[in-house]
Amino acid sequence: MNIEYGYILAAGLGTRMGPIGLQVPKILWPLFDFPLLEYQVRYLKNLGCKKVFINSHHLHSEVEGYLKKRQLEDVELLYEPELLGPGGCVHNLVSILGVTTGTILINNGDQFYFFDQSYLNRAMEKIKDCNAVLMGLEVAKGSHYNEIIFENDLLVDIVKAPSDRGYTTFSGMSLINIENLKAVEGKSNFFGTVAPYQKEKVAGVNIPVASYYDFGSELEYHTTCKKVWDELISDSDSPLVSLCHQVGGIDSKNIHAAEASYANQKKQVLKFLDFELTANELNYRDIKIDLTGK
Repeated sequence: MNIEYGYILAAGLGTRMGPIGLQVPKILWPLFDFPLLEYQVRYLKNLGCKKVFINSHHLHSEVEGYLKKRQLEDVELLYEPELLGPGGCVHNLVSILGVTTGTILINNGDQFYFFDQSYLNRAMEKIKDCNAVLMGLEVAKGSHYNEIIFENDLLVDIVKAPSDRGYTTFSGMSLINIENLKAVEGKSNFFGTVAPYQKEKVAGVNIPVASYYDFGSELEYHTTCKKVWDELISDSDSPLVSLCHQVGGIDSKNIHAAEASYANQKKQVLKFLDFELTANELNYRDIKIDLTGK
């Protein structure tokens, strides 16, 4: 399957990443021996994207410097001097591309969503006559994300999370049909100008069985890193561990299963580049964050 463009959204301000987020853009937070950016690029290319774009704003020079050093093939960085929002950044990409046809696969830079290929095939069929296709994510009762409501596979409403049941939310991954996109300049909202479901056709794909990894806040980063480590040492069938191996992000010499440590001789310490994760702490150089109670 060929998707013309992949788009990693990474222009956030890092406000959910605590004091470390003031120094390190989230897309460069590490998992084992590489930052999330490396895995995101491979992830989108595995899904069929020919070229990958990344938007940036906060600590742009750090991301730019990393990409210059790595020279990743078919990857381009788009700097936003002023944040354009989740809608405006899509219009900005299309304007830069200067094309009137094609498909964009969008993914948030702090998440990985693994599912059977048939669901993406279904989305590619739907996008032919829609503005956008949203990939749904099943979440448990008590989650705080908004619920998305589909009727006949079309998005009809977005409501507050129900308190009495599990439900479907928007995963953050979507397909965009450039041909049906009406150009808008400047900052705009995703559901206002890219997926305006109240005026245009926006489809959805429900995915009942999938693996979802969220690195979106300092606590979620810590929790998810520990989860991936547990999957690694338990030899479970983990799609994210497989991706890390594919990229070359796990050095077997750094795995100390008996001590429950990575790249460190201390017990229960995961050293991912300049980051250290212990049971309840996240440390970066001289910054120590106690996550107990968060």
